[in-house]
Amino acid sequence: ALGNLERSVAADTTFGTPLSLMGQIHLALGDYEEAEKEFARSVELDESSVSAWTGLGRAILLQGRVDEASAKLAHAREIDGTYTPALRNLAECRRLEGDEAGARERLDEALALNPRDPGTLATLGRLQRNEGDIAAALASYRTAMEQLVTLPIVGAE
Repeated sequence: ALGNLERSVAADTTFGTPLSLMGQIHLALGDYEEAEKEFARSVELDESSVSAWTGLGRAILLQGRVDEASAKLAHAREIDGTYTPALRNLAECRRLEGDEAGARERLDEALALNPRDPGTLATLGRLQRNEGDIAAALASYRTAMEQLVTLPIVGAE
């Protein structure tokens, strides 16, 4: 996939989406520095891409630079306040900053928009676990897993 995306980038150097997709792959592979580079290039090409700003924030967050990640994710939220990945990553920033109430607010916003989002439910579970509510955390994790298992598989009949 990376090879095809690299060809897409070479074919149209003004289109940021392939760079953002490359960033997502690098995130999944755990190569956060490379993901950050790809998302940063994508944002340079398309400053209105909420997914690129969110990916950039996530890559930076996973490198432990919480304040910088928070700023990128807040910008993503300004672009589109309904983009749940930005909200849940902002919640993670707030949690790491020790702002449990702020984390809960962002998660509540994300859950109001998409109550069955596995990523948001897993983030909620982490917050609940940190608050000491193990039963609620287990319920959130269970619901997240159920959502992952029941997601439709493209092309399956």
